[in-house]
Amino acid sequence: MLSLRSMRIPVVFVLVSLIMLASHALAQETEKPMVVIEIDKTTVYRGYQSIEVKAYIITDGRPSLEKAVATLNAGVKVEVELPLVRLAAPVEVTVGNETYTTRYIALAKVPVPAAVSVGIAKLTVTVEGSVGNETFSKTETYDIRVLNQRPVEDARFTAYLALERAMSLLYTAQALGIDVSEEAQAVTEAENALRMADDNLFVREMVEDALKTYEDVSASLERTISSIVVKLSGFAAEMEELATRIRAIEKSVSALEESTKSLASELETLSRDIGESLNTLREGLANYGSTLSRLSKSVNDAITSLAVQVNTLSDTVSKLSSDTNKAFDNLAKSISEIDSKVNRIAESQQALVSTMGALQNSILAVAVILLIIAAIYMIVFKRMAQG
Repeated sequence: MLSLRSMRIPVVFVLVSLIMLASHALAQETEKPMVVIEIDKTTVYRGYQSIEVKAYIITDGRPSLEKAVATLNAGVKVEVELPLVRLAAPVEVTVGNETYTTRYIALAKVPVPAAVSVGIAKLTVTVEGSVGNETFSKTETYDIRVLNQRPVEDARFTAYLALERAMSLLYTAQALGIDVSEEAQAVTEAENALRMADDNLFVREMVEDALKTYEDVSASLERTISSIVVKLSGFAAEMEELATRIRAIEKSVSALEESTKSLASELETLSRDIGESLNTLREGLANYGSTLSRLSKSVNDAITSLAVQVNTLSDTVSKLSSDTNKAFDNLAKSISEIDSKVNRIAESQQALVSTMGALQNSILAVAVILLIIAAIYMIVFKRMAQG
């Protein structure tokens, strides 16, 4: 029993020693510096994108870089140094199935200028340095596909050209009073999308996203332009119809002007004829007025003479009546003594008086009738003279 136990102790010691040696060897292996290189992309658009290069230096101590450079060869040579950066917090790096942590990274962005050739370029990343007495070195070469930036620029130019056309048509339609509120909203959205695409292209280097946005905006603006053109065409058709109506009105006005000129000529002729007729009538009326004046004077003279005669006749009749009355009175006194003859003489006297009264009344009536006739002639002559 004692011999067996004495044999187990050396075996356990040997196993423990082997485990310690293996652990020490593993510890020595993990402490050796390691470099892990990564790039963010292998396809780039020249002039708009760069390649981000990261070189993780896995070590416990602070490394010292002797050389850290990334070189792009594509017709022209672009070389960028990778400065060493100590991170505030450690990051994890996976190599194969193993995961390591480190605080040290050498990084930089390698620009891809528009002067480089389109096609496959070579990107070589070399990192050399040391940590204490340990040195490290790593070189990686990558095939980079360089794409032509012209399609992106063409798409951007096409989008902005479509925007300019849409805005010009939009302003024209608005100035004409056409309702293009939906199209105006679409143009505003296109402007915002283009600003975002430019930001993706020039700042974020998201060329594919920018390219898609440019193409989508171009297609959207073309639809907007078509919509505005349709409305402008409708407006133009209405204006053409209005112009046709205006031309018809102008023709009608021209015809009316010709008719007016003809009518004016006829009126001028008629006015001239009427003027001549009026002159003739005026002369005739002047002659007629002179004749009427002479006739009126003759009538007035006749009426005056007739009135004088009537007055003379009336005076004569009145005197005759007075003389007759006096004679009758004298006669009545002379024969008043004879009763039988008085009655006869009285009857004869009454008859004579009645006859003379009737005669006087007849003479007065004739004079009045003559005056009325003269007045009627005067009224008729005056009206004829005024007419």
